[in-house]
Amino acid sequence: AFSVAARCTARSLRSPATSSQAHRCRHDIDSSAGVAVPGPERDHRFVAAAAGLGLGLACALSNRRGRRLVPCSAATGKAVDAVPAIRSAAGAAVAEALGDELLALRREASLTLRPLIIAMGTRGDVEPCLHLATALRKRGHEPLVLSLDEWGDRISDRWGLDFTSSGIAHLPMSEDYLTGQTRADQVYADRGWYGDAWGEVGRRIFKAATEHKCDVIVSTSMGNTHALDVAEHLGLLCIAVKFAPDIDGQVPTGLFPPSGYPTGMPGPLNYAAHVLENLRTIGAVFAGGFIPRVIAFRTELGLPSQELADGIEVPVYSPYRQILQANQPCIYAFNKSLVERPAEYQSWHFFTGVLGGNSSAAADVEDLDPELETFLGCSEKETSAGPLCITFGSITLARSAPFEARALAAARRTMRRVIVIDPKCEKEGLQEDQDSGKLGPVYWLRAAPYSKLFSRVSLVVHHGGAGTMQDCLRAATPQIVAPVLRWSDQPYWASVVEARGLGLALGSGGEAPEEEAWAETFTRALARLEEMKGAARAVSEQAAREMGAEEACEVLEGAMAAVPTQA
Repeated sequence: AFSVAARCTARSLRSPATSSQAHRCRHDIDSSAGVAVPGPERDHRFVAAAAGLGLGLACALSNRRGRRLVPCSAATGKAVDAVPAIRSAAGAAVAEALGDELLALRREASLTLRPLIIAMGTRGDVEPCLHLATALRKRGHEPLVLSLDEWGDRISDRWGLDFTSSGIAHLPMSEDYLTGQTRADQVYADRGWYGDAWGEVGRRIFKAATEHKCDVIVSTSMGNTHALDVAEHLGLLCIAVKFAPDIDGQVPTGLFPPSGYPTGMPGPLNYAAHVLENLRTIGAVFAGGFIPRVIAFRTELGLPSQELADGIEVPVYSPYRQILQANQPCIYAFNKSLVERPAEYQSWHFFTGVLGGNSSAAADVEDLDPELETFLGCSEKETSAGPLCITFGSITLARSAPFEARALAAARRTMRRVIVIDPKCEKEGLQEDQDSGKLGPVYWLRAAPYSKLFSRVSLVVHHGGAGTMQDCLRAATPQIVAPVLRWSDQPYWASVVEARGLGLALGSGGEAPEEEAWAETFTRALARLEEMKGAARAVSEQAAREMGAEEACEVLEGAMAAVPTQA
């Protein structure tokens, strides 16, 4: 890993680099995390620190020269009316990203796409992919969704989509997730359960791709390495989908630091921090024992590996995989009005907007329970506003650590009605306890349709997941964001929410705030409700104009139009 960083630094300093060369440097760093290490130079490990910093600064400068953006809303966030512009721009961007290696791909000469959509992760990762699959199906395409078993019935029955299992029942939350500071810590924490499941997940993805006769793979971050392996073997285009800007060093930027790093640093230090975190993640991949598992799965696919001089074995990537690893097209699916597009992002980084809301018809959403309607009505009569709502989604660590408990205790002290959404609560309905007359009443739910509930509450308390935050924005409801996982995108979104006046941030993750901190934050939030609601309403109006799933469909159709058809 250090050798590759040294080569990239030397390459950047020898001659002015283009944006493409800068991304090749990014590829070389990725390559040392258990992928191809082209070239014979492998013995400069003593230059680790200098190489990482040099690469960061060199690429930071080089990326500001010779950059070309695609002039369409998906790529730049600027509105365009002509749908063909998105398709043609997406095709041109993919051709720019893959270059001559695009000619190695083939697809059927059909207007109907057969995408494999790998939707692995929490609710905030899965549901947007279901909106995308629904939009694709309405256009006549035939998507197959691969996800966790816990989502199977929902995907098949309520969304009416074709589902296949990833081989993983649910997403376990290790206690190491709570103490981890950066993405590298999270990767190392995954060495147990995900390392053990590595081969099976890969086999399921390969089987789904072949049996479905898919022609393009779209994957969330969790399944992306497997997706790239399968795409390399089958000669398929593979597109990533992300629900936050890259806060883990994958696409280094000077605009913000990686999660877990200090905020407020100058741009070059932010960029260097991304490169450093990239190197730390490579170390976690090796230390976590992922490389032998990666090699074993790739061997099943008939893909080669290579033993280095010091006995370390690494996979060997094909030329197509090398360029795909460096310049993977990516759909960034979040509210475009919230985030400034980083200058370092390329034409194949498509900002589409949220994959949901007005973008496509979701599965039928159940009505609110009549008893809950009564609870909401009482709150509206008492305060002329809805109750407070606390939801930490599927983040079980918010319950094993006292995030939820302390938030609830402080919320009840406001004497307002409180709704708690907790999938593991013992009993749903109105809670009766010895403090019912002294503190605000509590209504417990295991699940609720956010699209119908959030517009009825005055304030939502959550962990900063992209999905929950977007639901709050669509409802124009103020938020208190208390990140649980420091290494994730949760602290990033908390800072965005507070900076835009949409709510307040509390803590930076990893440790539950004390009850008094919660109480003080509730006091400030309730005093500023109207101000925050006004800001949220403005963003909600912008979000309502976004057609994220449709733009993502245009990107996919345009990208696939650039792939040569079989004779």
